[in-house]
Amino acid sequence: MEPDTITTVINSPENWVRFLAIIISVVIAILVLLANQYFANKRERKKIVCEKIEEFYEASISYTKACDELITDIQLMKYKRESGYYDNDPVIYSQLVDSLIKMEMLQGLYFPNMDFKKEDYSINKMPIIWDAISGEMARRTSDVESSYKQSRKHVEVSSEHFREICISLMQKTKI
Repeated sequence: MEPDTITTVINSPENWVRFLAIIISVVIAILVLLANQYFANKRERKKIVCEKIEEFYEASISYTKACDELITDIQLMKYKRESGYYDNDPVIYSQLVDSLIKMEMLQGLYFPNMDFKKEDYSINKMPIIWDAISGEMARRTSDVESSYKQSRKHVEVSSEHFREICISLMQKTKI
């Protein structure tokens, strides 16, 4: 097209209205596309956060179950050696450690402001386990009943704390 033809097309009132309608349609289409993308990303992010909260809760249940099983094994003298010392079931102990690692990873990646410190849930927080594996129980140099109570209390408090964390996370994401 020659330059005069473009000027003629734009100068024509009918063509100017068509040109303006096309520009408005393109702008609206772009805005709709951007809004759609924004809401799709927001929905997908919320879905991922919900899945991660669920994973954290499942890991906390696994942790609580492993703690309970380790304590119960000691009560039942399931892994008592002839020397009187105890061993932990390596599978259960591994579940405890794995669940703590998973909760720590989820906190670091998705919930950095969450009130969770891995050290607060270490096996050392259950004195009956230390008494059993160190020989304190076999030598009768520890208050076994008190150690059991403290260890069971740790499991109960941990379970409640994890439940509160998950409820808080769900409320923050408005599930």
